[in-house]
Amino acid sequence: KKDNVGAMKRLERYESPQTISIDYSFNEVTGELDEVHLENEEIVKVYSFTALMAEKFRSILQQVVRNRSRRQDVYDLHHLITNFAKNTEAEKAQIYQSLIEKSVNKKIDEYLRQSALQDPEIRSRSEEGFDELEHEDVTEVSFEEAYSLVQEYFESLPWEHFDCK
Repeated sequence: KKDNVGAMKRLERYESPQTISIDYSFNEVTGELDEVHLENEEIVKVYSFTALMAEKFRSILQQVVRNRSRRQDVYDLHHLITNFAKNTEAEKAQIYQSLIEKSVNKKIDEYLRQSALQDPEIRSRSEEGFDELEHEDVTEVSFEEAYSLVQEYFESLPWEHFDCK
């Protein structure tokens, strides 16, 4: 079609308003995938909800090892828990299992425990820059409120079946 030619040219010049950013890696265990059906009938494979939750938790736990802060992950987890979590035992078991799988060779074994988010350094790194989110297009939530909910959910994973610490 004639109108698609112009759209393709804008896309090639990186000027298209109809693009999405995709983050991909060949070094990560993806785990369970879901499919998103786009308007043009294309299908994109994405992390499942439980895999995404596990990935966000793993990223938070890995902050100390990688010497960096991850302010966005606490916000994202708060959003996911508040708006999409079913809070079922099955969901939490899937998240826990995925977290364990995603943590292999990430040097975070010492943080794979129920009380990990009580660690002052993990909390501090998670808070670093969190207040800057107010300048982005996000729903306003305090760090205390977000972290508290995320920590509560994390601690409710089925650690008692697997955790020795």
